[in-house]
Amino acid sequence: MNCEHVAHAASDYIDRKLGLRGRFGVWMHLLACSACKAYVEQVRLAKLALRAVRGTAEPAEPANMDALMASFRAESKKRPSDS
Repeated sequence: MNCEHVAHAASDYIDRKLGLRGRFGVWMHLLACSACKAYVEQVRLAKLALRAVRGTAEPAEPANMDALMASFRAESKKRPSDS
């Protein structure tokens, strides 16, 4: 698992939608990569904020999450990776 894979899987990892192998791969990568660990935490907090704004525990609309994820991915490409 590399940083790009983690970026693509972050939302599903947070929502526990990945299978055992996917969850384990992301988890192992996060142990070694502080940039991805911070990224996944940012995504988790953003998802919580979106849910709070909507006043529901339901996932955010896919279009909103797609835009948010694109923004996070663009930001993560600006930062040097330590993995």
